[in-house]
Amino acid sequence: MSSFDWERFLKRWSQEIMESIGNDQNHLPPEVVESGWFGYPGATEEQIAQAEARLGTALPPSYRAFLQVTNGWRQTTPFINRLWSTEEIDWFSVRHQNWLDVLLAKSGYPSQTSADAITLPSIPDEEYFVYGDEQDCSKIRAEYLQTALEISQRGEAAIYLLNPQIVTETGEWEAWFLGDWLPGADRYRSFQDMMQAEYESFLELRETPAPPALSVVTEKSGNPPTNNPLSESPVTTSLGTETSTETPSKNALEINFKEDDIYPILATSDEWEKIASFTIEVQSRQRAEHSEQRTVIHHLEAGIVAICPNLDPKTVQQWISDQLKATTPQPPEESAGLEITELRVIRSPQIETEW
Repeated sequence: MSSFDWERFLKRWSQEIMESIGNDQNHLPPEVVESGWFGYPGATEEQIAQAEARLGTALPPSYRAFLQVTNGWRQTTPFINRLWSTEEIDWFSVRHQNWLDVLLAKSGYPSQTSADAITLPSIPDEEYFVYGDEQDCSKIRAEYLQTALEISQRGEAAIYLLNPQIVTETGEWEAWFLGDWLPGADRYRSFQDMMQAEYESFLELRETPAPPALSVVTEKSGNPPTNNPLSESPVTTSLGTETSTETPSKNALEINFKEDDIYPILATSDEWEKIASFTIEVQSRQRAEHSEQRTVIHHLEAGIVAICPNLDPKTVQQWISDQLKATTPQPPEESAGLEITELRVIRSPQIETEW
């Protein structure tokens, strides 16, 4: 049986979530606001036994201990909205066979109908059994998805899975964080390890500073920039009437403007009304034999975070556009006439822009 103190761990996480939400608690059930607990009453031994009988397997110890403290969970990171209760957990193939088929096809595997069809592992042991910072998330055995246990709702194109094909001496199942933006999945030795890593990820996202969406660097003709956003020195940015000083990360997105380009914007800043705020952060991490990059986009007013692999400006632009359409009021359509009395077409020189 797991000796991990789930109750203490989850109470701390609940408190952290409540603090991160602040006064924006209208979307929470009254009992959550009153208690500050993002879980539910713990599952009884009978409920867990019924789930195991329905699934035809014994659940791993750390996940079992979690369910005894809370039979499901409301929120972990912005990517997972809910962990299932004992009545809701089921095999991944039951709800998401189409998604599973796509993942298998991407990995070069046909859809499997049973574990008996699986022969030799697609990834050798020396590449597969690597965990922590040295793990290459693309090195997954996609064939295991057919027998994986789904323990969460599909959130922002992500889901939690338990893999009964890999079991430790203590009965723990391998745990997967499967996200559409990943080349594979982040894998952990157990459910407990995955939840502790997800808590750290939650803290990292919460503590990420919220800089302006664009770091503006003034640059006079013939002179080097006064501030280099890729250096360790603070960079001062001015947007409208607000000025902030911060030290961006070494992977911060930099957009350079000439000084003449900025002044007209500032001069008319009082005419602009803020509709939405987004921040874009480019992150990287070094693995054993390769590096990984991702772009994290925060929609501040909606409290929504999206992640896309590498630096993909088109995806970022489309996501922000979709968010604006979904969350900001659209002006009413007005009928208007248009008469063109003179039309001039002027060909401008081709200018290549790079983001």
